[in-house]
Amino acid sequence: MSYTYEYTYPKNKEAAGYSGPVPILIDTNNYVPGLVEVNDHRNLIRASLQRILGTSKGERVMQPEFGNNLKRMLFEPLDEIMIEDLRSEIYNIISKQEPRITVRDVYFDIDYDNHTIIIMISFYYKRSGIEDSFNFYIRD
Repeated sequence: MSYTYEYTYPKNKEAAGYSGPVPILIDTNNYVPGLVEVNDHRNLIRASLQRILGTSKGERVMQPEFGNNLKRMLFEPLDEIMIEDLRSEIYNIISKQEPRITVRDVYFDIDYDNHTIIIMISFYYKRSGIEDSFNFYIRD
């Protein structure tokens, strides 16, 4: 017999999921692996954005559509057309793969000397309406 989620785990309105696996302390200096750490929804969404932007399409087993084409796009000349293509790619992948937020804008800080691009994403959480931002660094 299977039980629904609400009957198998206690309800905690402040929690949004687990960030584990984290160790469970059995006694002094004795741990076993487990999923126990409840995390705030903002931290979970930030971790999700990190995974989405850090994963290339086809890289994840059994999920060929997860991820993005950013790394492949970055080997092209970074002109205004490519910047708009990058912005569009980021909007599309986040709206498709992270439905808990809505992206407001995507900015880029390009450091040609150090071969670094900082992607700055401003968004709001659909659940609470709170605005937030996230920075993602790409270095070659």
